[in-house]
Amino acid sequence: DDILYAIGMDGASKTVNRFDTVSNQWLANGAEPLFKVTGACIAYNGTHFVMVDGYGYKSSTRFVYIQFYDIARDAWSMHTVEAPFNTTGLSRIDWRYQYCAFADDKLYIFGGKIGGSTYLDGMWRYDTLNQQFIS
Repeated sequence: DDILYAIGMDGASKTVNRFDTVSNQWLANGAEPLFKVTGACIAYNGTHFVMVDGYGYKSSTRFVYIQFYDIARDAWSMHTVEAPFNTTGLSRIDWRYQYCAFADDKLYIFGGKIGGSTYLDGMWRYDTLNQQFIS
């Protein structure tokens, strides 16, 4: 595919910008993400972009929100899953500033920050087919 994607959030906007490198032209914007966040990691597996949690959407103390952008369908979907780390004593998660990458059809998520000042140094593996974190 000769299309470059730029997924961005700024102020009230949330966009998927697309640029055709062959025609050297911008295409119509893709479908907007389901919700706007900052500090989320984004990974690509060849057919989907995946955006993990972030700051600014929710006030959950137990769940992580993972947004999936299906390139072929130009559509977003979301998985809501139990957090893979201890959330005791937190008023909200807002998992942000983490890193993520795909390998062996699994999404790997590294580190990050939750709440106001709790830093994480773990690594978690997410099974996108079964929609769950696995050990």
